[in-house]
Amino acid sequence: ERRLTTLSDYARTDVPWREAGRVFFTENRGLQQQAVLYVQDTAPGVPRVVLDPQTISQDGSIAIGDFAVSPDGRWIAYSRSAGGADVGETWVRDLASGLDRDDRVEGTWGTSCWTFDGGGFFYVRRGAGLEKRVYYHVLGRPQQEDRLIHEWTEARWLYCMLSDEGRWAFIVEERGPSSWMNVLDLGDPRAPDLTGPLVPLLGEREARYTPMGTVGDTLFVFTDLDAPRGRVIALDLDAGADARPREVIAQSGDVIQWATVAGDRLAVHYLVDVTSRLRLFRLDGRPADEVSLPGLGALAWPVNGRHAAPEVWYAFTSFLQPQTVYRYD
Repeated sequence: ERRLTTLSDYARTDVPWREAGRVFFTENRGLQQQAVLYVQDTAPGVPRVVLDPQTISQDGSIAIGDFAVSPDGRWIAYSRSAGGADVGETWVRDLASGLDRDDRVEGTWGTSCWTFDGGGFFYVRRGAGLEKRVYYHVLGRPQQEDRLIHEWTEARWLYCMLSDEGRWAFIVEERGPSSWMNVLDLGDPRAPDLTGPLVPLLGEREARYTPMGTVGDTLFVFTDLDAPRGRVIALDLDAGADARPREVIAQSGDVIQWATVAGDRLAVHYLVDVTSRLRLFRLDGRPADEVSLPGLGALAWPVNGRHAAPEVWYAFTSFLQPQTVYRYD
């Protein structure tokens, strides 16, 4: 037992992400019950603690996670679930003071998704069987007033993401290997309009779709639509349900594992002869560069980036190297 404890006593850092101009990441320093959330104002920089789950639950009986930072940098939504249950409560913390607000949203499942103004967030609630609903919660208002956005009867997984400029909210439904994308036009990001219709994107073509990020009103998507080894397409969001896929990066002999928008580049993680390769492309799909990895090994999930920041965050591991986080700019 002592030997196993010694082997487990090392720092483990997850892939960082950038929000509101700052860098956030979780790290377990060794034998902590749960990883701590940190923030850095710059990269590189000096990290400081945002939320330490050990201060909420010393024995780890309350699972803390599903962190979502508001785009204006004022708030962080996070989940609390007794015994690590799938369903829990979403709490909101003031990032400046470190104090929790009175907002408590019960019965939530998964990660929240803020609107650009920081005035509220989308969240998921589970019903019977595979039934799931997406609601919007306005800060400072009771949960009973939350707005129902849409209901799904057979969704195994639902998640939401926001475009970089804040105009578009995407809700993705997953069932097995297939997924369906939906978009809500919020209009003015500083005063989002939640009354518009939830519009399906490529709804008639079943495939796996993973939104990578946006550049203006263009959505880049990693998909296996007509490409079992994966490709990257682009959609004109202004076209709504009539948007047609425009191929950006064609299928090749190598398998795409993950892809993201990173500044004015597309970062694509390929699997080549059972090892990872990280290649960069221009937004029009032309090859730009390849990130030199430390050796033969594997990239962890995910590879993170966004259009607002010219950088890629990734974690690499091999038989000779423990998982290590890198930043490429």
